[in-house]
Formats: sequence, C-alpha cells, structure tokens
Amino acid sequence: MNFTNLLLFFLSYLLLSIGLSTGQICYGTGNFTANSTYGRNRDLILSSLSSVNAIGGFYNDTIGQDSDKVYALALCSGDYSSAEECSNCINDTSHLIMTLCPNQKEAYMWRNCFVRYSNRSFLGVLELNPNQRLYNTGDIKSNLTEFNQIWESLMDGLVRKASRLKFATKETNLTYFQKIYALMQCTPDLSQIDCDVCLRQYVVEYQNCCRGKQGGVVLGPNCVFRWDLYPFYNSTATPDAPPPSPLPPPTTSTITKDHGGGINSRTVVIVVVSISMFLVLVSLAYVFLRKSKAKQDTRSKQGRNCVDEIDFEESLQFNFSTIKAATDDFLDDNKLGQGGFGAVYKTWKNWKGGTALNVIDPTLRVGSTSEILRCIHIGLLCVQENVASRPTMASVVLMLTSSSVSLRIPSKPSFFMHSTMEPSNSVIIGSDQSRRRSVQFSVNEVSITELEPR
Repeated sequence: MNFTNLLLFFLSYLLLSIGLSTGQICYGTGNFTANSTYGRNRDLILSSLSSVNAIGGFYNDTIGQDSDKVYALALCSGDYSSAEECSNCINDTSHLIMTLCPNQKEAYMWRNCFVRYSNRSFLGVLELNPNQRLYNTGDIKSNLTEFNQIWESLMDGLVRKASRLKFATKETNLTYFQKIYALMQCTPDLSQIDCDVCLRQYVVEYQNCCRGKQGGVVLGPNCVFRWDLYPFYNSTATPDAPPPSPLPPPTTSTITKDHGGGINSRTVVIVVVSISMFLVLVSLAYVFLRKSKAKQDTRSKQGRNCVDEIDFEESLQFNFSTIKAATDDFLDDNKLGQGGFGAVYKTWKNWKGGTALNVIDPTLRVGSTSEILRCIHIGLLCVQENVASRPTMASVVLMLTSSSVSLRIPSKPSFFMHSTMEPSNSVIIGSDQSRRRSVQFSVNEVSITELEPR
C-alpha cells in the first residue's frame, strides 16, 4: 500500500468516525418553543439518564403529563467495559442531542451509546425509519463475488444470534491475513422477531446503497448494524442479552465499552491478544520441558539397562566351576598378574610348549602361520620383565612391517612373580628352506619362515 492509498484509508476512517459520532436524527414531526414545559421536561430527563445504571446497560423513563410528557430511553453497546464509561457516554450524548436538536419534540442519536426521546410512547414498537446509512469510501479489491458470499453468510448468522441476544459480534476469514468484523444490536424492548426484521432490513438497505465498499453502518430508532475490515469492538465483553420483557420502571445501567453498536471507531484492546499469546507460549514451554525430561529419563533408564546387560553378559563368560578349576581352587599363586592364571600366562605356556597357535581363535588360523607366530612373538617381547629388554614403539612398528627384521627370543613375562631375569641374546634367523621342514621340528614354531616375493 503506497502513501496515497494509506492516506485515503485514514481519511475515510476519520470521516466515517465523525459521521458515526454525529449519527443523529432530529424528527420533523413537531417542535416546541423555548422555555416551554415540554422543553424543560426534555432537558431534565435527558440530563438524568446518565445517573442511572440499569442491568444490561438499558434504561427508560418518562416525565411530565399529557402533551408535556416526555419519553426517554438510554442504551449502551453490548460490549461495554464499565458502568462509568457507559454513564459518561450517555451524559455526553444527551447534551449533544439537546444541542443538535434544540427544539424538536423527537430525536435519537447513536454514538458509543444510544439516546432517544419522544413526545409519544415508542417502547416495544418496531420502527425502521428514519434511519441513516454511512459507509467507507474505499472499495473491496478482492473477488467481489466471493466476498459477497462470505459477507452474506456472516451477516445471516449474526442476525440470528443478535435477534436472540439483542447484541452480538462475529468475525470470519476473508483471506489468510484479512478478516471481516461485524456488530449488531437491538434495543431490548423489541421482541426477537422484530429485532430479526429490523436487522435484516438494514442489511438489505446497506447492500442496496453501499455494496462493494470496505465498511459501513446502518442505524435507526430500534437497531444498528455495522461491519468493517478491522476490529472495532471489544471482543472480550459480550454479555447476555438483557431481558426483552415488558420494561420495568427505570433501573440502572450496567455498562461496557462500545466501539460499534454505539458506533465509535476504536481499535480492539491489544492487551487481550498479548495475554493470550503469553499463555500459549507458557503452555508450549511447559509441554517442551515435559517432553525433554521424559526423553532424558528414558535415555538414563536405557543406559542403566545397557550397563546391567553388559555386566551380566560378562559375568556369564565363565561359570564358577570352570574358574575354580582354572585357578586351582583360587590358589594365591594363580592370582592375575601374580601367578600362572591369565591371558599372558596362557600365551607364554603355549609358546614354551611349541603350541602357540592354540591361543588363536580357530577362525583366524586360515592366514599365514608365520605371521601369526611373529605377532605373538612381538607381543611377548613387549611384556618382558626387564623393561630395558622391551622394544620401543618404533621397533615394534618396524618388526610388524618388515619380516626381515630378526626377533630376540622372549623371556618370561613380568606377570610371573617367581620369574628370574634371563639373557636373551639369541636370535632367530629365517631360512629359505624352512618351508620344507615340518612345524613339529621347531620348538616354538617361530623359526619357520615363509618366502615372500621381493
């Protein structure tokens, strides 16, 4: 929207607001003279309307006798927020109507509230005229056929609701980003049928004069209808309709803030939206924290179960009788790292017995026997009791990557408490003819080498 369109929009809004503020009708059915009894009665009853607070924001009264009798009615919009606000509105409207209709015997005015007076009884009588039609000068830019369908559906539903409650507001989606807002209200002295007739008649009159505009109002002696493309009423206060039964003598006016039926153009209170958004965010945060905590508890439980399963499975690798037999009834000499029990002891024992391949898993024996024995040999060198006899990491890498490097004969590992230092100066030299010899001829099987291409 460029600046020109924006300016036109606000000008239209201001003009509509001004028109609604002065939406009064001064009847041409008769006048009274200044300082007459009727004139004094009119001024007196209109000045007293604001001091009375009636249930539902509705009040009516009479004053005077015969031809000097004045009938008066005051009504606040159904979305009023406080009795004080309603009272102020009625007071302002009463003084304004006395100024704008200085000597007319009959008049009414819709602002943020409704004030009417007459020299005849009008309670419970449906009157459609005289009325006023006001509209926004802006035109609907969207598909007009589709707009009319949405608009008519909204108005039909709102008429049915408002005729029953005497006041109702409703909104519907026009597009994803745009809504239509509408408000309808009848004076509580009308029956449900008369209220329905009044509102439907005004909807038709608006369509006849102002179809395709961006908002408008039709107001009359008994009902008012307004719609717009922005929220103009207090959506948080929609009280039940006041009883439309035979009107009792004046009672007080309960009151709420009017932005539509009393026909004022104000923006809907944003505090309600802010509070709603805050509650939504708090709810989402609560749900998120609950889910996060539930996931953590699940993971923690799974972790504990996993540890329990690992511990349980490891404890089942050997049964008690097997362990007892292997340790010679848990003899102290067979403690791990101190006696002859454990992986190092088993490897050394098989190495000395010439059966080193027994420590290798059968599925791994399909490879080169000499390479397997060489790896075992290097491993035993790395656990020599004499630290100085252990090869460096560089030497280990060289021995693993080159089969031409000669290996020293290992002595007992350091895990044997009763072992003694043994010189190990002898070396094993590979022979080209070793493959012709049987493995049984070598004590530790490492002296047998395999030919490798150069």
